[in-house]
Amino acid sequence: MKEEVPKMLHNLKISNLNYNIKIRFRSTTTEAPYFLYLDLFHNGKRQSKSLGIPIVGDKITKIRDDNNIKKALQIRQDYQKKFDDDPESFSFTKKDYSNFIDFFEQMVKRKNDKNYRLSFLKFKDFYNNEFLDIRKINYALCEDFKYYLLNLDISKRTAKHYFTCFKGCLNDAVKRELIDKNPAKGLTIKFEKKSIERLIDAELEELWKTPCEYHDLKNGFIFSCYTGLRFSDILDLRFDDIVNNKIKVIQNKTLNEVEIPLHKIAKKILSMQQNKHPDGSIFKIPTGGKTSRRLQKWIKETGINKHITFHCARHTFGCLLVEKGVNLFIVKKLMGHRKIETTLQYVDKANVNAKAAIEALPDL
Repeated sequence: MKEEVPKMLHNLKISNLNYNIKIRFRSTTTEAPYFLYLDLFHNGKRQSKSLGIPIVGDKITKIRDDNNIKKALQIRQDYQKKFDDDPESFSFTKKDYSNFIDFFEQMVKRKNDKNYRLSFLKFKDFYNNEFLDIRKINYALCEDFKYYLLNLDISKRTAKHYFTCFKGCLNDAVKRELIDKNPAKGLTIKFEKKSIERLIDAELEELWKTPCEYHDLKNGFIFSCYTGLRFSDILDLRFDDIVNNKIKVIQNKTLNEVEIPLHKIAKKILSMQQNKHPDGSIFKIPTGGKTSRRLQKWIKETGINKHITFHCARHTFGCLLVEKGVNLFIVKKLMGHRKIETTLQYVDKANVNAKAAIEALPDL
């Protein structure tokens, strides 16, 4: 038997007076919870929108129910304003980028980027409302979001990534002429970059000679040292991606396409991995802390006294190219960098022989 409808839901019916857009509740079961909807009857047509907001109606959930009622009333108020502005073209399903929450969510879908998705989720947690007029975002709100991120249990580097995505979304709103200027301009999160280690020629030789219990990990790491592929790209790499002794892939992080000629060591590793995995993948390396510990164990057995992560292999590749005198723009192309400034970091880390460079100048 259906439970008695909570009083707060009866009060919602009263709140519908003087509104074109009405709040309705219904339950798909014989018991709570009830779910809230919006209805509009206009020009003989009916439109409905599910808010996905539940109301239970008991003492235990009273605070949450009260907050959900307030949220529904605010959403109804926002939609009513849109209806009043243009009743003839109003639609619940019409894309309206005046709501920054919707705009940010659409940008996440366009970007298909993990940092944008997580930045959006953090902003939703921070703002805790389904509607935010994009024109009302000001410097103070952006600053509050910045400090909200800094107070989360995440690194400053991660907080910076999330805040940069948030600012990028606002920049896109400026380009689309939804707002005149980015209210977060001038706000940034700074962090001290950690220096990433790289391996020198002799250390690479030691790694090559030192056995590792986990063959795919060893071969994948050294392959990265000779191709510059990131860990995520190593995991996705298939023999289908090798054509005419070149790797041709789209990088997971930047979505840039790279074409990398194979060094003889890289070719040898491919030969070792041939027919190892039936699905056509080249390497099978577990993700997470277990792989990191296995890598550290192997590095320690070589006697190399450096903190080496898998990403160090990519840095090793970049530094070695610079040391061998490869043109920086070719290094940029091989590594798939978007900007030459990113490539320039390898100049500082490379062991370039300045004396030999000077002596290479022509005699007169």
